[in-house]
This record gives sequence, structure tokens and C-alpha cells, in this order.
Amino acid sequence: MEHLYPVLWIFGSVLALIILTSKYKVHAFIVLFLVSLLLALATMPLAEVLPLMKEGFGKTIGNIGFLIISGSFIAIILEKTGAASIMAKWFLSKLGHKNAPLSLGMTGFLSGLLLFCDTGFILLSSLTKGISEKSNYSVPFLNGILAISLFSVHCLTPTHPGMLGAIGIIPVDFGQVLFFGSLLALPGLFLSYQWLKYADRKWSEELTVKVPLQINTPLPEEENLSVFKAFLPILLPLLLLFIASFITIVKINFLPEGLTSIFLFIGQAPVSLSIGALISVYLLKNRAIPEVNIIMERAIEKAGSILVITASGGVFGLVIKELMQDLPLNQWLGGMGLGLFIPFLIASFLKIAQGSSTIAVLTTAALISPMLETIGLDSASGQLMVILAMGAGSMVFSHANDSYFWVITQFSGISSNTTLRYFSTASFIMGITSMATIFLINFLFF
Repeated sequence: MEHLYPVLWIFGSVLALIILTSKYKVHAFIVLFLVSLLLALATMPLAEVLPLMKEGFGKTIGNIGFLIISGSFIAIILEKTGAASIMAKWFLSKLGHKNAPLSLGMTGFLSGLLLFCDTGFILLSSLTKGISEKSNYSVPFLNGILAISLFSVHCLTPTHPGMLGAIGIIPVDFGQVLFFGSLLALPGLFLSYQWLKYADRKWSEELTVKVPLQINTPLPEEENLSVFKAFLPILLPLLLLFIASFITIVKINFLPEGLTSIFLFIGQAPVSLSIGALISVYLLKNRAIPEVNIIMERAIEKAGSILVITASGGVFGLVIKELMQDLPLNQWLGGMGLGLFIPFLIASFLKIAQGSSTIAVLTTAALISPMLETIGLDSASGQLMVILAMGAGSMVFSHANDSYFWVITQFSGISSNTTLRYFSTASFIMGITSMATIFLINFLFF
């Protein structure tokens, strides 16, 4: 009974977070900050509250600040120059309109590494109507492919705030999460694609497609932007990250020590993304300092909201971690044998309950971090698998309380019921498949 008080407060704080964000639509930062503060005040000595909250906030900012600002800078330039649209058109020119699903999937997958899924969908959905007219694929089917390809990397890679904040709470190498997250997204994408094909055969004749919402026509920069330039700000940082992760994982020792040190340095996430940000400037027609300053101001403005949400998630995580240190977790969880399914199920529940994948992952990381040793996943590989399992859980069944659900509905020109049939069911299949793949990889190799 002595442990009941902190447990009730932890469950109450999670419940408050779900209700305030989903029902009352209170901003995530306000909710996370207030819930963390009340939880700390209710369960800790007053003298410990402020230092603990400052530590959680500052540590998280230190881990992710450079990444978010650089990523936001690149994303804004990709939007401004139409680079994402150019990538889609390049894939279509190489693969043909008959392979439009593959073209859209590859474009969504690559551009989704830096663009938020809703931003990427808004930018690229304008292409699907024209593609549909030149092929035998329906608009809902093509938009479904675009939606799931963007969503997969949004949930499983640390170039987005949920997973990025999670690795600030559970320390895992950025490059390894990016590599394995990108790789393990593929089986889920394949099976969810099969579902979309089935759904389109079953329901496409019943659909009434309204005039979708439109965005502004591409800006003039797109006309003169080469394909090489369009891809470079994304592909070069990825290449540097993968080289550094490969050297670390495989333990390459035949390269000169100085060269290895250089690769490991530029392959760190803050450095590689900063290099990508510098290169992205060359996508602009106008590279004058005032123009670059305007873009940087927009990037900082965009990054600011992401930073405060993820940092407040770090505060929430540290408070819960402190509370759970004295709880008999071995006694409660030791015999359950659920392992990786614990973070997956928690993230799935939170995703379905309140809609935000970011909050689902941040809250799960906060809850699961003190349990890692208890559930036997405190090793480096175990922590990696835990992060990925949370990402898979944050995919599960995106529905009407998720803003992305409504972006897809409005910009596809379809009904919410059609989005449920196509995308929501596909997101459920993708999350379950990703988790099964993660479990299998962990069982066979770790």
C-alpha cells in the first residue's frame, strides 16, 4: 500500500494528459508542463521540484536543439523551392505512371524523413489527381500510398519530435535509430500497401471524390532546380549518418585512425544535419544573406514549438523516472515476460486515446525508462529495440482525433469514412507489422 500513492498520481497524470489534449485541445506544452509540475509538487519535497524540472528541460534541449533547428531549416527550403515535388516527378519520369504507387511511396518515404507527414502530404497530394487521370489508379488509393509512406518514417525515425524526444529520455544513438527505423518501416509499408489495394478493389466504385483543398502553385524556384540539388540536402546527411553508424556497428578498423575520426565526427546527427542545412541554401535562387536570415527566422520559429513540447516531455519523463525508482518493479513486472510488448502496448493505447504520435512516444518513453532493467532491456541493443517498439505503437490506428487524419481527408477530397477504411486500417496493419518485425529481429539477432 505504501507504493499506491505515487502509482495513482502517475496514472492520474497520464489520464489528465490524454483528456486535456484530446477532449479539450489544450496545447501539448501547457499540458506536459502543468502535469509535470503538479505531479512533482504532489510527490516530492518542494526543494527538489524546480532543480528536477530544470534538469529535465535543459538536458532534453541540449540533446535535440541543434537537430530540430537544422531539420526545420532544411524542411522550409524543401517547401519553398518545391524540391519534394521535383523528387516525385523524377520518380514518375523514371518509373512511369503505371508505377505511380511506387513513385509516390519512394517520394513520401524520402521527403518524410525531414518533412512532417502533414506538410509532406499537403505539398505532394496535388500531384495525385494528375497521376490518377493518366493511370488506372484511384485518387483515394494514391493518396493512401502517399499518406502511409510519410507516416511510417514520421513514427519510426528520430528526425521527428516524438522519436527525437524519446532518445533524449532513453539514450540511444541517433544514427542507429534512423537506420533501423527506416529499414523496419518497409515490411509494414508493404503489408499496408496490400491492404490499400484490397480496399480499392472493394470500395473504389462507391466513392465520391469531392474537389480537394488546393495549395498555392509551385514557386518559381522549382522551374530551374535540378534533381541532384533537390535530393542532396536529404541524401547527404543520411549518407554521413549511415557511414558513421556502419563504422560503429561493424567496428571497421582498416581505415586510418584520422579518417575514421573524421567520419565519426561528421556522422554525428547535429553535424550531418548542419551540413545538410548549409547545402540546402544552394537550392535557393536568391541566396542573399537577408533571404537566408528570413528562412532561419522561420526555422527557429517552427523549431521553437517543437523544442518546448519535446523538452516538456523530457521534464515529464524525469519526474516519472524519479518517482518510479523506489517502486517494486521487479515484483510487479518481472514475471510477466512481455518485454518489448510493454512499450508497444503503452504507446498504442496512448496513440488511440489522444491522437498525437509525438505525445504517445514521449509519454511512453517517460513511463518505460525506469523499467528497462526490470524487463531485461537495459542493454544498448535492448534500448534501441524499445525505442523502435514505441515508434511502432505510435502508428497504431490513426483516426478522427489525429490531425493528420483530417489533412488526408480534406486534401484528398474524400469522406472521413473513406479515410477510416483506407488509411486508418492501413496504419493499424503497419503498426502491428512493424512491431512483429521488431520482435523477430530482437529474437533472432539480439
